[in-house]
Amino acid sequence: MKYLYTFAILMTVYTADAQDFYRSNRIKFTYDNDFFSETDRYYTQGLRLDYTAQAIGKSPVSKLLFTIQPSTLKIYTLTFQQDGYTPRSISYKGLYAGERPYSGMFYLTHSLLSISTEKKQRFTTSLALGLIGPESMGEQEQKQIHHWLHNISPNGWQYQIHTDAIVNYNFMLEQGLITGKYADLLLSGEARVGTLFTDVAIGTQIRAGLLTDYFNVIGLKRGKNNFQCYFTGKANIKAVGYNATLQGGVFNHSSPNVIPSSDVDRFVGQAKASVTVSYKRVVLEYQKVYLSREFKGGLPHGWGCASIAVWL
Repeated sequence: MKYLYTFAILMTVYTADAQDFYRSNRIKFTYDNDFFSETDRYYTQGLRLDYTAQAIGKSPVSKLLFTIQPSTLKIYTLTFQQDGYTPRSISYKGLYAGERPYSGMFYLTHSLLSISTEKKQRFTTSLALGLIGPESMGEQEQKQIHHWLHNISPNGWQYQIHTDAIVNYNFMLEQGLITGKYADLLLSGEARVGTLFTDVAIGTQIRAGLLTDYFNVIGLKRGKNNFQCYFTGKANIKAVGYNATLQGGVFNHSSPNVIPSSDVDRFVGQAKASVTVSYKRVVLEYQKVYLSREFKGGLPHGWGCASIAVWL
């Protein structure tokens, strides 16, 4: 874990100068859990903390990230994230062969969002570094939450994916097709390359309600209205090259239970629906996610996602 702390220091060492902070500074906390979908399997839980500040751009890691041209604004975010995955039954005792393995991960992501209002484009690049395996504390996190909820204690974490490095570089381009006062529509393309996920995806997004322009620094400026309330629908199809949460780490092949490459579904669909409400400096959002089957013999899956963001 000491390497993750070193990485965090490198990415935040230049953020102490308050004079460089813009009003776009933001802290956002997100909690994912499939409890919201009344299940307890597969992607079972995720914790995420985002810190957005322009001064993060002074980090040396920012030199590895790219923007679109002409870029109206560059927005930098540092994310701390911990995720946990389990098989379809956490009460199963012993090695659950042929099922999704237990896996936990912790990683830090440095991202840069650049926006071109002229071209109606948003381009995000990010670098993630971390660990998958026991040192991510995924087992302890799930067991503690189940203890608080007086729920069944999960069995089988002793068979989780073994420790390996997470190094991932991600790209996403969003292109506006329709931008109206009360609704907008866009297309997106995304690619992830690395030891955690290697895949490409295309998708679409629609928003409707009382909202600000998506290509005019959404979420970082409130516009003329202090109140926003809108619905968002997203859908994408993903071509999968590698998924370490199923197949184990790229460098360490000693994990006791993984999904063989021949059983991984190479095309996976995902749909999301969310409601966002914001007033002044606070934004609340609730999202439901549906994911199609990821491997032969597996099941489709869904979970809920609740977040709160506060402008500083």
